[in-house]
Amino acid sequence: MRYWKYFLIALLVKASITGLKLLETQTFAPKSLFPQGYAVVRPDTWDYLTPIEHWIKEGVYTPDFRMPGYGFFYLLFRWWLPPPWATTLMVFVQTLLDAIATIVLASLSQQLFKWKQAFYWVFWIYLFSIYVSIYNAFLLTESLCTHLLIFSFAFLYWGDKKGKVSYFFISGLLLAWAIFLKPVVAPLWLLWGGYLVYCCRFNSIYFLLPFLVAESLWVLRNYNVHHQWRFFVNSSFLGHPQTALYYRSLVRFVQSWGGSVIFWRSDAEINFFLSEKGPLPPNYIYTSVFNYDSLLQLRSKLQLLQTLRDTQRYKRLERLVVASLERYRISLQEERPFLYYIIAPLRLLWKHYVH
Repeated sequence: MRYWKYFLIALLVKASITGLKLLETQTFAPKSLFPQGYAVVRPDTWDYLTPIEHWIKEGVYTPDFRMPGYGFFYLLFRWWLPPPWATTLMVFVQTLLDAIATIVLASLSQQLFKWKQAFYWVFWIYLFSIYVSIYNAFLLTESLCTHLLIFSFAFLYWGDKKGKVSYFFISGLLLAWAIFLKPVVAPLWLLWGGYLVYCCRFNSIYFLLPFLVAESLWVLRNYNVHHQWRFFVNSSFLGHPQTALYYRSLVRFVQSWGGSVIFWRSDAEINFFLSEKGPLPPNYIYTSVFNYDSLLQLRSKLQLLQTLRDTQRYKRLERLVVASLERYRISLQEERPFLYYIIAPLRLLWKHYVH
């Protein structure tokens, strides 16, 4: 089947979505760093790009609380272009990859189901699906990571069917890059790698090797810099190591019963403490150490902390809040061990990957 006609249609639609998003937001990268760059930026953008700018100018990758997958994508263009051209070209390439991914996904569906009509069904559905395409205009990981996963699975499938180890290597390379964009997809390496070990034995090393090498270099780098074995991101809290101590303790407490800490979601349990807009804590979490009234008092202190600055009063109150949160968490651990060790982790896993 000739795909050029469908590719051009996909490129036109995906480019239109990107262009409309740029016009809608009327967002250009800040003139202080990226004058006239056509891209939508968000606070997380600087977590990916600023370390690369520091590395280019000073030879040091810092701040390093993000993995360098998206920074590498930026570096591919920044190496030979000024920032505004580099960021604009990133948006163009993300849009181009989206169009290619549409064809690859449709073609793969036809091959998997051995049904010609599957190509058209998947093509038209994914063509007008903006869940991913809307991010082509953003300097964020969502768009690129999705495309790499599609390409990685395609090469894995083709390598398995055609017996080409070079395809396994390409698949592993693309998946390794996707993991360095979003570590949350790392389980796919175990899942797909396990399948290849089972069915292809020795040839599976071609798939596994790219991530093993990249991850080893990243871990060794982190150990040399931080003197700790850090396998993925260098901070678990909002990507920023400077997050307040009370917030870290609050996250641990909320997660101890399986509550969500994704604060930008209105249904996240952590928002009960931060803004009074989240759902009420479930009745089954209370112990002999704390009850609902205890949490209301704690919430008042937490909200007061958010208005204070680095003063002696702030430090005293923060110590009290952290002590209370740790005491409540430990009581859950001791009095509700099944909830703490079994239910909460499963609930968090479900929310992370499914919900």
